[in-house]
Amino acid sequence: MRGGWLSLAVPPSCGGAGASLAQLQQVIAAIAWGEPATALIVCMQYLHHLRLAENDAWHAPLRQQVFHDAVEHGGLINSLRVEPELGSPARGGLPDTVVTRRAEGWDISGHKIYTTGIEGLRWLAVWGQKR
Repeated sequence: MRGGWLSLAVPPSCGGAGASLAQLQQVIAAIAWGEPATALIVCMQYLHHLRLAENDAWHAPLRQQVFHDAVEHGGLINSLRVEPELGSPARGGLPDTVVTRRAEGWDISGHKIYTTGIEGLRWLAVWGQKR
């Protein structure tokens, strides 16, 4: 496996290790022993990769690109979800952020407060309503 510990949750078919949840938990626990904030970022990385491996809603070439980036370059991913008016989406409610498909790509309009690990992220999964 070329990608090191940032690609442990990437499926083997995409160059990752395809590690189990138990194995991923051991890695996260070891990192958390010395640096809890880093462990949280790594945990988010693993959760995204696990979901992407099972989620056909993401365009297949984009999923492959995210996996490839993790394997080859340690590319990090996390979600942009928390908004000023909504707060955490865990409480329910719909985002004010709107995404609109255009011929040349997507327009995104909205305001997110923060995301864990933003300084090091290469991939941002934006939560919004499609219009």
